[in-house]
Amino acid sequence: MKVAVAACGCEGPGSLAESLASKAAELGAELMLGGCWGLMGKVVDEAAKRGVKVYIFLPIGYQCPAEERENVVVIRTNMAENFRSALLVSAAEALLALGGGAGTLMEVLMAYRERKRVALVKGHGMDTDKYFELMEGGVDSRELAEVKAFEDPGEALEWLVKG
Repeated sequence: MKVAVAACGCEGPGSLAESLASKAAELGAELMLGGCWGLMGKVVDEAAKRGVKVYIFLPIGYQCPAEERENVVVIRTNMAENFRSALLVSAAEALLALGGGAGTLMEVLMAYRERKRVALVKGHGMDTDKYFELMEGGVDSRELAEVKAFEDPGEALEWLVKG
């Protein structure tokens, strides 16, 4: 299963990346990210170390040193971050939000609108924690897709993959 990972370009807890990468290797999941810096970069590094296939949807003007790795595919979108996010979410089967800022929140809402299951990882001090608290029971009354909150990214990924 191809899972988009919404995570910030800022620094975040490395333990989130390690837990997610370990579970992805165990489940045979492929991860898709919008960059290779900050928390996104930690996920790329940890996943690549474990042999997980990683797709990076790179926005215009960015470089990615991870593209030298065997199991990392860099897709140069030539698009600004918001448009890149639309490609990322559309290409995925589900979305796991590790946390971040407005970009992560936008990707969560895009996935929900596309009727894709969304796993929210909260409780790690990321800016999106307060929004994830509100979304835990669903994004709106239409119930377009399942949205569930977790504290452990490995559990979140397992829920997405195994249903």
